[in-house]
Amino acid sequence: MKQSEVAAAEGNLIVQIELAVIDVSFISLSKILPKLATPLFLEAFLAKGRLRHLMEIIPIQVITNDKLGLLGAARCAFLEAAA
Repeated sequence: MKQSEVAAAEGNLIVQIELAVIDVSFISLSKILPKLATPLFLEAFLAKGRLRHLMEIIPIQVITNDKLGLLGAARCAFLEAAA
């Protein structure tokens, strides 16, 4: 999948579900991470017509912790055990 397609898909998803956080897991983050900082990615992400102004205020962040899924599962288990 091309970086512009990924950016456009993320932007569409935000518009569709009105969330400001998108989780995209890449098998090879080291290969795609430099491309996320390019103008092509940002322009494809922002290209939402009348909603561009909304897209411009949504932060784009990349989480590089490869243990994030494990940490999330541990937190859920902890919260369930505490309830």
